[in-house]
Amino acid sequence: MSAYGHLMERGFSSHSLSSRGNSERGSLFAMETGIYMSSFAAIVFIAGLVTVGVSLVTLLVTLTVMLQSCQNKNSGPIESLLQAPESPYNPHYCLAFAMHIELNGLGSDSLPQICKDFAIQYIRDGQYAEDLNATFQLAVNYFNTVKPPEDGRGVVLMDVEDFLPEDLFEEQEQDCVDCTEDYAKYPKRVFVQNLYKKLVA
Repeated sequence: MSAYGHLMERGFSSHSLSSRGNSERGSLFAMETGIYMSSFAAIVFIAGLVTVGVSLVTLLVTLTVMLQSCQNKNSGPIESLLQAPESPYNPHYCLAFAMHIELNGLGSDSLPQICKDFAIQYIRDGQYAEDLNATFQLAVNYFNTVKPPEDGRGVVLMDVEDFLPEDLFEEQEQDCVDCTEDYAKYPKRVFVQNLYKKLVA
């Protein structure tokens, strides 16, 4: 067969195959893209998506409500001071200054004016005396448990300026008969004098 014959035959056969698609005896298979899923699997898949969506919406609403309630309760130290003008001081702010003054041995004039009422209330309520008494008991208990070594060379070295007030002995130099009579004014002095007497004894 000639080359021309082969070309004619190919053209005819390709034409006949393509024309069969329109006939009743055409091919039943067609290439389509997609995922085959049974109806049960589709129902389960859609139900899962709905459940996840509802859970996420519920979580979002819950977090929003919780954050709003936390923001209303604890809005931070600066905002609480700005939002609550009826409260003249912040106790945490004043306690930080009080600790700084106690640790560094500063005078009461170092306390900010906003904390003066807090300091007066702290002393009047008896909390200052309780704190001093607890500190005194801790020091006494510590010194009662300290035992000198066998060789007798044990030394306890304390810097008196760190825990004695500067004006402790000024009144004794001024012929003070009973320096503990003004306990309400100088409660620290009484405890320091008692600690000094215990250490000397």
